[in-house]
Amino acid sequence: MKKLAATLGMMCLMTPLYAAELSVSLAEIPGLAASDGNGGAEGALPHLLRIVDEHYDGGDFSYQVFPFGRSIQNVATRKSDVHAPLIDTGAGSPPEFQYIDEPLLDVTFVVYSRKDAPLDAGSDFSALRVETMIGHAHFFDFAVDEVASIEIGLKKLAKGRTDAFIMEQDAVDGLIKAGDMIDLHRAMYAVWDSTLIVPTGAEGDALNAALSAAVVAAKSDARYAAAAEQVHAPFQDWQP
Repeated sequence: MKKLAATLGMMCLMTPLYAAELSVSLAEIPGLAASDGNGGAEGALPHLLRIVDEHYDGGDFSYQVFPFGRSIQNVATRKSDVHAPLIDTGAGSPPEFQYIDEPLLDVTFVVYSRKDAPLDAGSDFSALRVETMIGHAHFFDFAVDEVASIEIGLKKLAKGRTDAFIMEQDAVDGLIKAGDMIDLHRAMYAVWDSTLIVPTGAEGDALNAALSAAVVAAKSDARYAAAAEQVHAPFQDWQP
């Protein structure tokens, strides 16, 4: 049925939305998305998206994994149809892409600081040296520098070169535990939507509608909730 729908759509509309494959660019995130060595992807995020794919009639998803910033640019420059994941704070889409209307799931962002100078969501970050991962600085209403990887951000924080690193807990916590970074402190910062982005324009609008419908349908799938929690769990109140 999916292949028939894809064929009919391609014959009638001849747009990328109804291509036989939908190219999904995934950000490389430890524990969530990584290359499988065969040109595809493995991890909790592609596992969740495969459930969405089963409810999407426009064609099958194909995956490639890139550094975070490049993956976003793949959609902005129309080299890929979709990027995942990206946080939507509700401030609206930037001009180079659009968030789809139906979010995949919630994501908890955490303030990582040092135990000798602990911070929380109520801290005055405008007076501090704060970093986040590339592609996320625009989420904040104070100055935030970007780093290319979570590992770099945590190492700079641990060495006292910054005061805080703010990022989603699922990717960061695993690295803290693996690296035995016992001098760090963590506190909840905010809970936002985590979703997909697609290009702007008429074709992007149509893809937004089709993917949003697929996500809505997938959320009724008995497997979805457990798969989503493997990507972004609710806030875990613990300290290194």
